[in-house]
Amino acid sequence: MNPLLEFRREQLKAILGDVVGETGPQGVPGPAGKDGSQGVPGPAGKDGSQGPQGPAGPKGDTGAQGPQGVPGPAGKDASVVAVAMNYAQSIDRTSSTLRAPGIVARVRITTTGRPVLISANGDANPLSNGGWCKMQLYRDETAIGVPIQAEGGNNENNPYNMSMVDAAPAGTYTYNLRMIQNSGDFQFGEAAGPTMYAIELGTAVGEAGPQGVQGPTGAVGPVGPVGPVGPQGIQGPKGDPGTGTLTDTTVQNSIRLSSTGVAPGTGTRTVQRLESQRISDKMKLIYKLGQTSAAAGSGDYLLTLPTGIAFDTTYHPVYTGAIWAGGVSNMAQYFIPAYGGIVIDAHWTNQIMVVPYDATRFRLVLTNNNSQTTYQFWHSGWYSTSAASGINLQLQFEIWPSTPPAPPRVG
Repeated sequence: MNPLLEFRREQLKAILGDVVGETGPQGVPGPAGKDGSQGVPGPAGKDGSQGPQGPAGPKGDTGAQGPQGVPGPAGKDASVVAVAMNYAQSIDRTSSTLRAPGIVARVRITTTGRPVLISANGDANPLSNGGWCKMQLYRDETAIGVPIQAEGGNNENNPYNMSMVDAAPAGTYTYNLRMIQNSGDFQFGEAAGPTMYAIELGTAVGEAGPQGVQGPTGAVGPVGPVGPVGPQGIQGPKGDPGTGTLTDTTVQNSIRLSSTGVAPGTGTRTVQRLESQRISDKMKLIYKLGQTSAAAGSGDYLLTLPTGIAFDTTYHPVYTGAIWAGGVSNMAQYFIPAYGGIVIDAHWTNQIMVVPYDATRFRLVLTNNNSQTTYQFWHSGWYSTSAASGINLQLQFEIWPSTPPAPPRVG
């Protein structure tokens, strides 16, 4: 029941009493009122739990390449270039017996001013008990380096090897090994003589610097037109043929035999040959002479060097005195070892040595097969040219000439 209507009914009963009519029909509802304003929103609810991760998306495209870095510096070039070496060497195949002062070995070299390595080796053999000697290297007449000493009992070989680097200006020098002091005779080289060499050392080019940055390449210019072909020149003359040997040999079929007194006769020459050969800075000389009996003459016999050749008297001093004058040690410096000998009648020589008499002539020291300890100069009474069978001479030796021989042409 509508409360309002019930309220109105009760109000009328109070006024009118209990006479109240029947309730009329309900009226038509009035129009709806305007909506009220919205209320304040309530607080937000709690966040729900995170859902599962979805599948990975497709891979994106590769990005563009970054710019190239700056090039590093060029490495050093470790290669070096060696300068060709200039050298000279002397090998003596015969031994020598010396007393101080005496030259054991020598070598001559022309340098351009670079340092020179000098080396000399061999063996020093004392010929008496307690013998000793001192040796030192020389440049010409100037001592270089320090001396060494060899000593020992009779026939006890003392090997030696001396070497040093010498700094001298450009020029031509003779390096030599000398015995400067001694007690007792010494034999240098029992089986063979000493070996000596001099090497002018080469220098090296330093390391190459880093390579510079390469400049841009210029534009290629146009190709020019081809010029006309010029006329052919006249053919030059044909050159002289070269020689293919390392030694020059000169033959001189004339041997001069003279004397310190009256010259001996020459008889009839059955063989006569004189050769000179260039070997490095030395000259090798070969004499072969045969002649029939002739006048003996007088004095010591003298042989002459080939035409144009003379002794370097610095290394081959001359001697005009008697044999052994001043003793054995005094004579040793004048002897030049030689091969060969002289044959007459039923006699022959066992040893033969050369002794310079002047710059171009020399005497021979001989021993007889029946008297091997007797040394005499070849003279009119010793292996005389007047022997009934005549004479037969063969001789070979080496010298340092006063003027170094010119090198041969190589073809």
